[in-house]
Amino acid sequence: MLFNKYTFLYQTLRNEVLHSCKSPEVFAPQFCSGNPIEHKYVEKCFGMVQRRKTSSNSSTSEFHIYSLPLICDAPEMTKIYSSTLNNPRSLIGFYDNQTWIQLPNTINLYSSNGSVIKKQKAIFEDEQVLLATKDEFWIKSKESIKKIKIGKRNETEDIMRFPAFESCTCNILKNNCVIAYSFKNKCFYEIKLDGHMSPTKMEISMKTIPVEEKLADLITIRPVKIIETASKFIMLTSKDKVITLDRNFKICNVYVEKNSNFQGMCEDAYGNVFVTDYSPGRICLFTSYGDFARTVLTKDVSYPTDITRDHVGNLWFLDNPNRVQIYSYI
Repeated sequence: MLFNKYTFLYQTLRNEVLHSCKSPEVFAPQFCSGNPIEHKYVEKCFGMVQRRKTSSNSSTSEFHIYSLPLICDAPEMTKIYSSTLNNPRSLIGFYDNQTWIQLPNTINLYSSNGSVIKKQKAIFEDEQVLLATKDEFWIKSKESIKKIKIGKRNETEDIMRFPAFESCTCNILKNNCVIAYSFKNKCFYEIKLDGHMSPTKMEISMKTIPVEEKLADLITIRPVKIIETASKFIMLTSKDKVITLDRNFKICNVYVEKNSNFQGMCEDAYGNVFVTDYSPGRICLFTSYGDFARTVLTKDVSYPTDITRDHVGNLWFLDNPNRVQIYSYI
């Protein structure tokens, strides 16, 4: 089969990155229209790509496994719903066309037609919803990460407690690691979770990784959001910058836009990264390597903050005045 040639190419590139003594030149795909890939099956799997004009150097690392791109060219967005809520704070995508919305005293599950499916009483000083499953939430609350049983008012459990967490921005990565950036201490913390999503001997598994001076200078305020991309990079927003790091927390890419205020981020199933820009009022599209692609939405967008996607691919974002908007683009 013709597809075997692409499989061979993938294995060749993978071996070069993992085992070569040299630093390979990697040409990352852009998230914009390119020439159709020759074979229709491959095009269906990998989308349409266009090569970068210049290469980006990447050091050999177990974290850098560069596969053929899983991307899609995001077309024009179509609004499917908009509504005003009582001071919505954050979003986290859920199953089907559903998303949890964090409100002052509750966390409510909404469908994309605006109906409320479920309500969960919030805990005191809930700051950031890190994870939502069918049965539980993981929520950052000051110096703790707590587990809340959905449907139970008083069933909360401290998963981990660490004084420096109070000033941290956190996320849970796909490999079951909690990472947290401390703006105050200029370092990352990393905690490995076991297969049951519980800490493995906190005093042993917690790592402190001081950041390079250059990176500390770039992060001028506490990051609003941290995510992991399909290419295994870490992206974070800090005022007018979208910063991309490798899994050793070394700088790979920095996008700076004067007068911007980047805040929320989310990734879709194709590796596209959508970022809210609060000040101009727009939604931006980035690649999973941290390259800015283009602005995808400005009409009827007013000071957007958080953004997420549900499991059918709808984009949900919060903007002023106290509004949730839902767009379809797939």
